[in-house]
Amino acid sequence: MDGIRAALLFGDDRFILEKAVGTFKELVADFKEFDINVLQSPKPDDIANALATVPLSGRRVVFAYDYTYDARVLEHINDWSTLVFVDPKNKALTDALAKNFHSINCGRVGNELIYPYITRELKGSGGISDGARALLSDFLGGDMARISTETAKLAALGRPVTEDDVIEHVTPTAEYRVFDLTDKLAKKRADEAFSVLSALLAADKSASLLPVMFTQFRRMLMCALSKDSDDVLAKQLGVRESAVRINRKLAQNFPVKKLKAVNDGFHELDRAVKTGLMREEDALTKAVLTIC
Repeated sequence: MDGIRAALLFGDDRFILEKAVGTFKELVADFKEFDINVLQSPKPDDIANALATVPLSGRRVVFAYDYTYDARVLEHINDWSTLVFVDPKNKALTDALAKNFHSINCGRVGNELIYPYITRELKGSGGISDGARALLSDFLGGDMARISTETAKLAALGRPVTEDDVIEHVTPTAEYRVFDLTDKLAKKRADEAFSVLSALLAADKSASLLPVMFTQFRRMLMCALSKDSDDVLAKQLGVRESAVRINRKLAQNFPVKKLKAVNDGFHELDRAVKTGLMREEDALTKAVLTIC
């Protein structure tokens, strides 16, 4: 990190993003309150002035949040400062910065990194079974911020963590519940599917679930038909690679013709709800019964 003069941090995992920010802050050994600048929505002159200020510790780190890129800032990068752009929301801006900056992707990581982290964090409190570790990662969709929080909660149990502990103490993401619902539908377990559906509806009464289910089955159809690799398809769909892998696995439970028919059915139900011909809850019930 010490040799980097200009960096771009981007990605959708806030935990990893903040860890990266913390790593850059460590470049400043002393006088952190003077030699670390955090700028919100700065103008080019704000960045230029911060970079030009001679540090007391020998290194100044300037963080720019919510910045509209101007190439002129590159002219002000010097030997005693490090400029870090943090999480631009605009993809075009991210691409422009990536051409001139050291880019660090802070997107969600895979289980090859998540599993060792969970194991290490729970080692001192009794450990965790392989099944519980896998379930915890699946429950939280690879979100390291939540994994960090929930792992600390499980460590407080003071004993080996089991799958039952994860089920009892950890609330899964809505995405996981949708995957779980789809799995129950694929296995023709109507009662269990309705149980998961009820939990989803109760979790957020303001959320519209039908479009989520429609999108889920549309992605499954695309995964079933696509010959592209998981990473390529993930970029095309705008989802994580792990979501593509799960959808490919779920899609294997349905013939392609069945998936196409289910998607057509969701299209009709979606139109019926939007035109006021059917309540969403009735449409979801009909969908479950039709698929099962």
